Amino acid sequence: MVTLSLFLYAFIGIGAGFLAGLLGMSGGIVTVPCLLLVFTMMKFPMVDIMQLAMGTSLAAMVFNSISATYSHHKEKEVDWKLVKTMLLGLILGCVVGAFISYLLSTEVLKIVFGIFAVILGLYFFRQRALPEVETEMTPGTKILNAAGFGISILSNILGIGGGTMMVPLFVAFKMPMRGAVGSAAATGFIISLGGAISYLVFGLGETIYPHTLGFIYLPAFVVLSITTFLSAPFGARMTHRIASDKLKKYFAICLIAVGIFMMMS
Repeated sequence: MVTLSLFLYAFIGIGAGFLAGLLGMSGGIVTVPCLLLVFTMMKFPMVDIMQLAMGTSLAAMVFNSISATYSHHKEKEVDWKLVKTMLLGLILGCVVGAFISYLLSTEVLKIVFGIFAVILGLYFFRQRALPEVETEMTPGTKILNAAGFGISILSNILGIGGGTMMVPLFVAFKMPMRGAVGSAAATGFIISLGGAISYLVFGLGETIYPHTLGFIYLPAFVVLSITTFLSAPFGARMTHRIASDKLKKYFAICLIAVGIFMMMS
């Protein structure tokens, strides 16, 4: 069973990293439901099993988000002034989101995640290219922190990075697409790292699983970190070779199905 689970973690990591690189989305939307299935198969107690999947997912995304942020930074596509302005809201959102998740039951978290997956699936299915802009508009500090706080809370309740929500937000602020993606990668790193630390702290003394640190299951964390880190660049390179618009529709259908399954399980 241990060997099979490690193989499954590697398979999940490769798929999540590839899709994250190809579609520019958070790998957590893939890793959380898949980890839940594997943990259930391994007969982990159902108490806190969603928190364990979410904490492990966020921790595994840290290294991948570092790589993505560094790549965008080299191309000068990260607005560090914007990221710094949002920092307080992002960090506070990590703590609040992880704490809310800590308080909620596995059944409620499944429903919340399922609803988000269905909404995200519908968004991907109907998505059109976001418009490019020439004149950037930077909102005030309060608006940026409020937006970062809200997205960070939702991201940590769901155990995903915030890139899927940050890119449309930055484009709405009239940021050029390349800068929006790069800045979203940087905020995603903050959300993943802050969320992983928060899930670790809130889970100390709460979990009864072996090989865990708080709400982070270490074997899955290690394998997912390595495989997502290696596969994400390959997905990014395949962006111009695969019909990503068609793939997004297929992925959207899978997301909707996963969301319905999560709500009904």
